[in-house]
Amino acid sequence: MFARLGNIAANQLRAIKIAKETLSLTPAGSTDWATLQNSLGIAWSDVPTGDKSENLMQAIAAYEKALAVFTKEADPVDWASMQANLGSAWRQLLTGNKSENLKKAITAFKAARTALSDGTHSHSEMRLAVATNLAWVQLITKDFAGALSTAGGGSEADTLFPPLQANHAHALLFLGRADEARAIYLKHRGEKVDIDGTDKTWDQAILEDFDELEKNGLVNAELSKLRER
Repeated sequence: MFARLGNIAANQLRAIKIAKETLSLTPAGSTDWATLQNSLGIAWSDVPTGDKSENLMQAIAAYEKALAVFTKEADPVDWASMQANLGSAWRQLLTGNKSENLKKAITAFKAARTALSDGTHSHSEMRLAVATNLAWVQLITKDFAGALSTAGGGSEADTLFPPLQANHAHALLFLGRADEARAIYLKHRGEKVDIDGTDKTWDQAILEDFDELEKNGLVNAELSKLRER
């Protein structure tokens, strides 16, 4: 599933085949069965070929089966991971009612956060990824106050995480607090950052965000000025 040499699509389809074969030999409703469903969902989410929406619907179905077994109380971290996977799939789904898809993504990300923010688990990387995804979907759905709370409401260390800090700046911008947003945007110009697992400059990441925000109908008079800077 995670192999990145050779034909990635073939790798993912092979992973799906293995997962399905193994599921047929695993007691339905067991934790092993649920873990396999989660792996199957990840593989369907990552298949780069075929009908992307259909692949994501297959992934969503698998994640929901896994979540019918795992619970927040008994398996908080695994449950949170599965909720985060489910949220990512709903966020990417472009067919159907996009607004409803994004609402479901928000619900899943918020659920994941509740299992990772009680102070009993130190899975900071997952917690930051969930917060970043949640803040982004809140931006896309024009819940700018919610995005600001999500991106800027954690610890000081959290707010220094580059993707989350970028979403913090975006929220400030669309709330009319352009000076504060500008200070964050310009503070890290030229720095190398790890965003979405890729090594790029802060400038590249922010400009890509601007493009994506505009594609989603979010327009702000400051964007053209910020692009020049």
